[in-house]
Amino acid sequence: MAAFDYKGAAFFLGPSAPAAPSGLEPESTFPFSFEGGSVLDGVNVPRSRVVVQVSLEGTMYSMILDTGASSITVSQAAFSALTADGRVQITGGSTETTGGTSTSSLTRAASVAVGGVTVDSVVVAHDTSFDTNLAAISTDVGKTIDGSLGGDFLHDFFVTIDYPASTVHLARYSDLSWAIDQGEQIGIALEASGSSYVIEGASPTVAGMGVSNGDVVDSIDGVPLSGLSLAQETVLLYGPVGSTKSVHFGTAAQVENQTLTMTVEEFLPLK
Repeated sequence: MAAFDYKGAAFFLGPSAPAAPSGLEPESTFPFSFEGGSVLDGVNVPRSRVVVQVSLEGTMYSMILDTGASSITVSQAAFSALTADGRVQITGGSTETTGGTSTSSLTRAASVAVGGVTVDSVVVAHDTSFDTNLAAISTDVGKTIDGSLGGDFLHDFFVTIDYPASTVHLARYSDLSWAIDQGEQIGIALEASGSSYVIEGASPTVAGMGVSNGDVVDSIDGVPLSGLSLAQETVLLYGPVGSTKSVHFGTAAQVENQTLTMTVEEFLPLK
């Protein structure tokens, strides 16, 4: 039995389910299938893929359940189908998958449903490098796997996986004010440059403040960026739409040693 408390940032593994945290709605249960299994270097590898059926706006896809992923990451074909209506996309998002941290294209799905449980207005990612992983997984299970079901959906729930019974249990948190939405952030993108982080893109609003590519960002809301991983610094960019963050600059073309107040915006509105 494995359980994932996204709100409490805790993981449990044992023969029985742990005590659930307070503040949960009634849980829903749905089945999964153990799939895959192959021979590596003469060793039989048992089935280990947890495969679930996921609806993206009514279209069904087979995905692996990936409790360690930050996003729902889908194949190029699934992403293209979702964005065929011309909805907004952004690039440069940071996504954690089984392949590590990578840069993705992001869009927003009106709804994602699994086993009768639905989450509305969910960010969905596509990462070209992850398509290679999906191809390998598809070969392992003998059918097309279209993506991985990760944190943008799962973090709404206390998740329990009952391996002997092949069932997943989802109990939604009553309070989701803590959950991150990758489409809601201040209008800057950062990249590592040595031990520092520098601007690699800015929204028109932020550029109007004098911010330009190559400017060094020292801290966000008082948190120094030096020494942080890409995933850690990226989290500091997010917040509720309309809230503000204090961004302090080091070496910069126009805003050197200044602290600017930036407002969190919605960058992935649904049409």
